[in-house]
Amino acid sequence: MAFLMKLISTLSDRVATPTVGVLCLLIVLITPVDAYQFLDDPSGYILVHHLDTSQPYWQWQYLKLNCLMFLVASLGLCLIILSYKRKSNNILHLSSRLFAILVLGLWIIGFYQWAETGFDH
Repeated sequence: MAFLMKLISTLSDRVATPTVGVLCLLIVLITPVDAYQFLDDPSGYILVHHLDTSQPYWQWQYLKLNCLMFLVASLGLCLIILSYKRKSNNILHLSSRLFAILVLGLWIIGFYQWAETGFDH
């Protein structure tokens, strides 16, 4: 059991946390640009994201998700950076590991669900 915990800890520190950190950084950099482009011309996003344009304020469907992604990615990136700066803080380090494992797991599940739709080939 101790070996398994050590393996998970090592994989989390060396693979999951840096990968999720880079992913969060990309999301933080890209989402404001994407939101600006959406506000400039939302018609190009309707078919891709299956937005329900019959709803009032339908633009908020996409912008709320965009803002939520930006907020979560920003907080996650801050958590990861702080855990690297303050290595002696075990709670911060554990929180960073759990966040990285959760996001990586959700990313893998999302990719799998996307691949099942047939858009991968």
